[in-house]
Amino acid sequence: MINKIVYTISARGKKENQPIEKYLRKFFPGIPFQKIDSVFGFVEASSLYGGRPFTGRQISDKDYVFLKKNNIGIRIPFTNHFITESEYQKNKKILDKYHNKGNSLIVTNDDLAHWIKRDYPLYQIEASLLKEVKTNEEINNCLLYTS
Repeated sequence: MINKIVYTISARGKKENQPIEKYLRKFFPGIPFQKIDSVFGFVEASSLYGGRPFTGRQISDKDYVFLKKNNIGIRIPFTNHFITESEYQKNKKILDKYHNKGNSLIVTNDDLAHWIKRDYPLYQIEASLLKEVKTNEEINNCLLYTS
């Protein structure tokens, strides 16, 4: 069996004007790009973020082009616990923009996961640790949206 190790790298702390290529080479010099599965961070302003406040983009449009060119996905942390369908509709532009195979959304809200899975089948949906899943039943319910 071949052991295929891949990495997800955080872009937290990266400034929007700092090219992702330079950031990766500086802070993760021992990881070749072909071993990077995805980069995690804020892509643009959205009310779907939760937890940490949005203080600016960590993944710029130029970064996104570079990542796609190198077959590196992005993981977007849409971990706001309290989402209405109206708010979801207001954020469809950002969802449309990054709806590509290889990109993931990290979610906490089950309704949001359901709406995204229904409308954007190319995204991989991941349950956030913020969801605090504790029982087998809760795990099985999460799997309805993430598989």
